[in-house]
Amino acid sequence: AVYEPVEGFTLPAFEGVIQRLRCSEGHWFDTERMVCEACFPNQYIINPGTGRCFDCPSLGALCNGSALRDSAGLDKVGAVWLPNDETGMYQLVRCPTGYQLHNQEYQEQHCEPCNVGYFIAGSDDPRYTCHLCPEGYWCPNQGPPVQTPPVEAMVQLEGISVKTMMESDMVRRTVAQALERATAVGAGMAQVAQVCEGGSCTDVDQRRRARVLLPNREGLLMGALHDSGTARRSEASVEVRVQVFAQDAEALRLAM
Repeated sequence: AVYEPVEGFTLPAFEGVIQRLRCSEGHWFDTERMVCEACFPNQYIINPGTGRCFDCPSLGALCNGSALRDSAGLDKVGAVWLPNDETGMYQLVRCPTGYQLHNQEYQEQHCEPCNVGYFIAGSDDPRYTCHLCPEGYWCPNQGPPVQTPPVEAMVQLEGISVKTMMESDMVRRTVAQALERATAVGAGMAQVAQVCEGGSCTDVDQRRRARVLLPNREGLLMGALHDSGTARRSEASVEVRVQVFAQDAEALRLAM
């Protein structure tokens, strides 16, 4: 019941339900002070107003007080963080092809890449580990072995620098995913093999042998890369040798 004096008169008692508004992003509700409080910058909150703030996993994530993202940008190329119903906290449940999943300890959750020349059978279970790629096989993106040699092509990409392409596996993975969509092959079956500058090419993966050349796919690739925000409008450019793995070259040409 609520009683309110107004100019010497007393209003009749009435009953009603008072519902507070939802707290904004990055805030939790303090039930003692009855106000919304901001999470700290190194925290996140999944359900503003009803949930609580959690510390950001220290190894594999970055937080801004409201949300969580992968610290290496791998959530753009296959890493998946999902809320855990039991704990109410984010859990890393999948890594990109060729990465080992570490999620047994909350603070140490991260994706660890297999070394060049190694592979991992799956990236959605921490029990999978990296193994040496078998002799006579290819392990694209450090994923499961395949026997069929790749089809290769040289592609000029605008808006990406040589330095960025060499240093960022996330950027190379984004290029590979755009190529997978352009050629209709399976996930993890395309990769950047070399980064070239001034006629000199540097290997990303030592295990390669060209089979046939693909027609240049700059148009489709650049469209996908600009859509993803990886390639930006600038004067920077880079030439890369890409590889696509399919059952045979003829099947790949038909997919084109």
